[in-house]
Amino acid sequence: MDSDQSSQSGALSHVFIASDEFSQVSGALRLVGLETLMGDPDDPANYVRFGGNGGFHAGLESTEESGNAPMIQLNIRVADIEAAQKALADAGHDIAEPREEPWGAKHTHFTIGALHFALTQD
Repeated sequence: MDSDQSSQSGALSHVFIASDEFSQVSGALRLVGLETLMGDPDDPANYVRFGGNGGFHAGLESTEESGNAPMIQLNIRVADIEAAQKALADAGHDIAEPREEPWGAKHTHFTIGALHFALTQD
């Protein structure tokens, strides 16, 4: 195993988009044939999930609703979020302790430069 390779197993879950142009992004995702998997794609006060055809999904929120600046975030499912958080913290990353979310998953997040990452353990 490469010395930079972790013993953790992870899988990309989805990409999250917070956009100032919710309506335009939502419309473009539908125009290219993505299905609305959750939410109302015409309501910028809503979280909307797009996907279909065997691919992974993208979540879209208005920056007004998310309270964030525009961003794209990679969401990664991990088997042991505490171990993943510790490995990242030990490597010098500023990463919060995992917390239990209302939907039942454990969640934490970190950034590297302008890139946003979220870790989730279902």
